[in-house]
Amino acid sequence: MPEGELQLTSPLIDVPGIGDRLARDLATLNLRAVGQLVAHLPHRHEREESEAPIADLEPETLASARGEITACRLSGFGKRSRFEAVLHDGTARLDLVWFNAPYLRGKLHPGEHLRVQGKVKRYKSGIQIANPRFEIIDPDSETSPDAADARLRPVYPASERVTSRAIELAVKRTLPIALPLIEDHLPEALRRDRNLPELREAYRMQHEPADEDELGAGRRRLAYDELMLMQLGVAMKRHHLRDTQRAPALRSSEVVHRRIRDRLPFELTTSQRRVVGELTDDLTRDVPTNRMVQGDVGSGKTMVALYAMLLAVESGHQAALMAPTEILAEQHFESISRTLGGDGPTVELLTGAASDADRARILTRLASGEIDLLIGTHALLTESVAFKSLAVAIIDEQHRFGVQQRSKLRAKGEAAGEDGIDLTPHVIVMTATPIPRTLSITCGVRSMPSSPAASPLARSLERCCTPKRCCSSII
Repeated sequence: MPEGELQLTSPLIDVPGIGDRLARDLATLNLRAVGQLVAHLPHRHEREESEAPIADLEPETLASARGEITACRLSGFGKRSRFEAVLHDGTARLDLVWFNAPYLRGKLHPGEHLRVQGKVKRYKSGIQIANPRFEIIDPDSETSPDAADARLRPVYPASERVTSRAIELAVKRTLPIALPLIEDHLPEALRRDRNLPELREAYRMQHEPADEDELGAGRRRLAYDELMLMQLGVAMKRHHLRDTQRAPALRSSEVVHRRIRDRLPFELTTSQRRVVGELTDDLTRDVPTNRMVQGDVGSGKTMVALYAMLLAVESGHQAALMAPTEILAEQHFESISRTLGGDGPTVELLTGAASDADRARILTRLASGEIDLLIGTHALLTESVAFKSLAVAIIDEQHRFGVQQRSKLRAKGEAAGEDGIDLTPHVIVMTATPIPRTLSITCGVRSMPSSPAASPLARSLERCCTPKRCCSSII
């Protein structure tokens, strides 16, 4: 196929210089198309010095040379073993030694050609490199890319079947064809404002960096794209949730709050009252909330969660609390049951340890609306669990649940509304140790790069998310 007809989706076998065998080997790494190979970035770079004849190597310098092994031997045992080899290139002799590497006895033999790099030391009357990096080369084939020049050599994620050098050779043959095909999705003004290189240049800088500055600039651009696309995905998902779904708007009045406070065994702290106020502001709207309550162990997150659950009960709905372990679920059940007493809302515990009879009884009462608050573990996610009207779903230690598991709990309260807009419960997650990614996702676009006035993209993201309604509450 002519080079002009190649696309990023073209198979690698169509790239001139990549044969059937190399294409098959690359396919084992799921590298089948031109674009996939370009996107296969090095996981690190090594400084590769320019090659020099062995006779010109200077002691106490980092050097690179190539030659033929004329002799080798293994001496010692275990951690005291030494594998030694003698390398000749026609100009002089270079001694090589690897410590504690007996496996090299079956890998390196006289007659093989090596390219080595390491720090040169004086050894007896000659020179030596200890524990050099090496590459077995074929003197009759094409040498490795730019082998004679000092450079930053890319080291790719590889396998036993396809080496990093083979991937590097394939990339070198593919880049001239692939780079012109890459279209930049960021406008020039935005790139200039943020000092970002073009996308095709960023990929070139990762595969063939001229220096450390280029390497850093390319990595910064690709990292920017990754974070931006993640933020776009979060904003689009939030925008979709708020435009296509509606949550039950819970009732809030002084009478309702007085009834709830009268059930609590103690006065809420100032921080707890502040968080309860933030939650109430969310739960009384018909826009699905997605808030994280963060607080140290013992700070009172459970009482705040109970307050939100009781708001749902006061409005004629149900609430659920899911914990990652049976022990934690039982602790929540005992604490909430003790707080509410025997004459309050009905509370039940559902875990994997429940007997068939108890489970059937709970599921029947849950579907009919007789159970107000359900506390449990992953057992809440099974298909047989059905709520009559789930308005508030609370997830404790949320980082121990997967995305799909959290979505399943939310789906337990989804129903078709009379106006055609789906109903979905409010979701509150609790944690004592939020990870940075959790905070960034919860806070949404507030972590986007600054200068929204100069960025149409940032402004569009801001319209998709109201930061006040997406942030975490800290007790």
